[in-house]
Amino acid sequence: MNELECKINIPYPTVEVTEPNAEYAARLSVFFAGRDSELSALLQYTYQSQILKAKNAYISDILQCISITEMHHYDMLGQMILLLGADPRVAAQNRGRYVYWNGAGVTYAKHAERMLKDNVISERRAVASYNNFIKGCKDEKINKVIKRIILDEEHHFKLFNTLLAQL
Repeated sequence: MNELECKINIPYPTVEVTEPNAEYAARLSVFFAGRDSELSALLQYTYQSQILKAKNAYISDILQCISITEMHHYDMLGQMILLLGADPRVAAQNRGRYVYWNGAGVTYAKHAERMLKDNVISERRAVASYNNFIKGCKDEKINKVIKRIILDEEHHFKLFNTLLAQL
């Protein structure tokens, strides 16, 4: 699997923020370690890759590659949360409280078609959520990173749909 097949070949912007902002940190924490987060995505794709390794090595390799891309997104979000003045815990902030991540957000399908359908839904949700975040964020440094992440997520959406069509 060529690494460039699982992400867009455009450099990521430098991870920086204009100034500390607790509200933005809390909103980013949902993408970092909420139920439908980058953490959930990277673990879901890793799980799926393991399940499919013996059945469909090609899809397994793509899923593993995408999980590494999601891990990079996770890392960038954690860096931004820290720069915004918050603790990048494995938790989403909700009304000032931490809701710690758990594996309930990962889908545990065993068949490639179901996995890919679940992934299409997850990627569509991620793009919509990130676009919604940008509408309410005035920090262009953060938005640059989020817009770049969106490009990967849109690519993943297309890639999963292509794989589904090939099954």
